[in-house]
Amino acid sequence: MDIKKYLDSLGIRDEGSYEHNGAYVVNIEDSKSYGRIFTILDTSEDIDIIPSNQLVTDQGSSLMYESISEPLLLNLLADFEGGVYQLVVNEIEG
Repeated sequence: MDIKKYLDSLGIRDEGSYEHNGAYVVNIEDSKSYGRIFTILDTSEDIDIIPSNQLVTDQGSSLMYESISEPLLLNLLADFEGGVYQLVVNEIEG
């Protein structure tokens, strides 16, 4: 399954694009949309959080998740002060 279809299956329908390094990046509109995506990832039965790769401060956060059914890593990023939010999805090469 491609990344866009996978995100659609989770309920994340925000548009993204592929970067030159192969990552699929969704620029999240605002903190409300960030919260919606956080909730989807946090409550999905197909997603495991990777606790050792979490960083949360007053200024921002980086939360790493792994798909159970697909070889994907999902990194939910926030710059709270700058109002910049992204979901970066990378395929795990095996």
